[in-house]
Amino acid sequence: MTVAELIEQLKALDPDNIVIMSKDAEGNGVNPLVAVEPLYYQTAIDGEDNRIGHKQLTPKLIEQGYSEDDVLPNAVPAAVLWPEHA
Repeated sequence: MTVAELIEQLKALDPDNIVIMSKDAEGNGVNPLVAVEPLYYQTAIDGEDNRIGHKQLTPKLIEQGYSEDDVLPNAVPAAVLWPEHA
């Protein structure tokens, strides 16, 4: 993805959304950005990891395989940046 493509995708999102990036377990992997996805972000609760998910399930999300485990009612809107996975 180019900077121009990234700017265009970000323009479609609320500028107040937090930006979340995917990471590798070691924190040292680098890959090109391939997607920007509007999701919801929840900081760690009771020892769990930080999470991204959806505010509510829709028929389309269920069809894509999402479940109640993917719903984060107390999360904030986020722009999630996804790298290419090799």
